Amino acid sequence: MWYKDMVSWGTLDPIASYALMRKKAFTRPAASGIAARYREAVKEVSDAALHPERVARWMRGREQARPAVEEERSLPHSKIAVELTEDFSKHTGTQFRVLPAVSGQRIDWYDPAGFLLARSDVTDEWQGLGITETDFILDPSSKTVTWRHYV
Repeated sequence: MWYKDMVSWGTLDPIASYALMRKKAFTRPAASGIAARYREAVKEVSDAALHPERVARWMRGREQARPAVEEERSLPHSKIAVELTEDFSKHTGTQFRVLPAVSGQRIDWYDPAGFLLARSDVTDEWQGLGITETDFILDPSSKTVTWRHYV
């Protein structure tokens, strides 16, 4: 059962390939991290540890525990002050979904079409934020980007 997934995802780790297949991870390094956590939790080297139902049960347990973990790591400050790079005078009351591009200590904020809308510095609040699990909204009137966990 695992062979096709391992070949498709380019990894020799059946747990990592399962995580990629089920979209629990989006990169091989992230999937390898999940696989390492699975092995720590199971603490057993056997065929039974690789049984697909056992792995699936563990993954479901992770998902059920996830809201509590996300609340723990959710940041108290959910906004960053930005410098606008476009004129938004004709867009009063409009908010824009943006995507971050981090380069060193600077964040460039792009709209989904790839237009640079704002810039900011990387702040302490930024550290540890799961970018792939977060929605970012630019509010030009307050010159801030706010975020919330992606639903």
